[in-house]
Amino acid sequence: MKCTMILTGIVLVWESSNNKGENMKNVNKFTRAGHGKYIVCPECMHTDKVYHFAWSGLSCSYCEKIINKYDWLIRDKKTMERI
Repeated sequence: MKCTMILTGIVLVWESSNNKGENMKNVNKFTRAGHGKYIVCPECMHTDKVYHFAWSGLSCSYCEKIINKYDWLIRDKKTMERI
């Protein structure tokens, strides 16, 4: 599945690679961090690691936008270890 996002005149195109083992889903009320989870900013696709979800919104360390908790994406740990 191809996704296209237009940000201030720049067109970003990426391909969702569920068939390659990358599983991205939104944070929900059942999301737990355990020993840490990788979250992805929906605006710039930057990845950070969090150790708890006791927040309602978080500022992306790259684009500095404040993103609502349930808009963040979760990336599986196995995919991050390969990057």
